[in-house]
Amino acid sequence: SRRAGIAPSGRAMAALAFAASFAFYPLLRAQILGQIQLWIDLLFTLALLSWFLQRRLLAGLLIGLACTIKPQMGLLLLWGLLWRDWRFVTGILAAVVPVLLLSLLRYGVHNHIAYLDVLSFLSRHGESFFANNSVNGILNWYLSSNDSLRWYDGALTPFNPGVFAGTMMASVAALALICAMPLLRRRSRPDLSDLGIAAICTVAGSPVAWEHHYGILLPLFLVALRAAFRITEGRRRDLAAIALTVSWVMVADFIPFAGFLAHTAFAVAQAYCFFGALVLLAFLLRAKHFVRQEAAGAPG
Repeated sequence: SRRAGIAPSGRAMAALAFAASFAFYPLLRAQILGQIQLWIDLLFTLALLSWFLQRRLLAGLLIGLACTIKPQMGLLLLWGLLWRDWRFVTGILAAVVPVLLLSLLRYGVHNHIAYLDVLSFLSRHGESFFANNSVNGILNWYLSSNDSLRWYDGALTPFNPGVFAGTMMASVAALALICAMPLLRRRSRPDLSDLGIAAICTVAGSPVAWEHHYGILLPLFLVALRAAFRITEGRRRDLAAIALTVSWVMVADFIPFAGFLAHTAFAVAQAYCFFGALVLLAFLLRAKHFVRQEAAGAPG
């Protein structure tokens, strides 16, 4: 890409990333709500930077700290184990185990077991509010009696077997993708794109994925942009630019017009953040294939 004269300078990328943080809706939403998600976003961003600098132990440590706030990110421990990246795994455990032991001493085993019951309960019910950009949210918009534009602060979303089945299928699919990459590519080593793919799965596969939970995607757009500049073939590079633009618009912006479709057959349009994340996920998967193919000099 440098030979093609299209690679941006490091300063330009840094300036772009800094400016983007003030225009990325999931981050702004987390700030408005006073959400601890902002700390998760920061830890994840620093973990990506550490990984890029070949400091896998530090990257794991930062992910481990994020796991103490959001247990779903613990799936990255499984991902690291399957990749046999022992420095990354050691870092996660070094952060999680001491905090877990302190928590057990302070709150007891019972409260930790009870938390698993809470997670199970949430997966059975989920949330019907439009800000829940997940498969669970989408199914609740069609199958639940709740109004997706209304926040029910005094009542939980009623249990629906169809919604629960779809939610479980989405979670299993996300887990399968997290496990498939390391199992199918034993002879290679994971890179930033692989870590990003797994991280997106931890959010998109959750029963409840609020808009601000997609804040971890901001640094992943830079990872994707870097991958796009490594694609030298013209048509593929153009398609990459289109895909990233579409994904950015869907994830980085609040689109209020989608609310007009809430009570129609097109209510699924309210999940634009979720689908934008899936576009980014697909891009990261395909970009790796394109780069490997061009590096090998394969035709087409």
